[in-house]
Amino acid sequence: MKAAYIYFTNGVDFIVPKDEVHVYLYYVLKWVAFWYLMTNLFVGEYHLAWLALSVWHADFKFFTDVINEQLFPD
Repeated sequence: MKAAYIYFTNGVDFIVPKDEVHVYLYYVLKWVAFWYLMTNLFVGEYHLAWLALSVWHADFKFFTDVINEQLFPD
């Protein structure tokens, strides 16, 4: 199986199968869009700090989902 290294914002390099790289990009896109909409709705403006926080959150969610999948396969 071919794999790619993804450098997570928490400083951990993790080997992810190449077919899951697009899933990682989906996580980032989904959470950035969610945080963009929520901050505009509740705060009224969007800063780069919100972008950084949303990318970190997407990175964290994907990382924990991959770890859970590898540690506890169905």
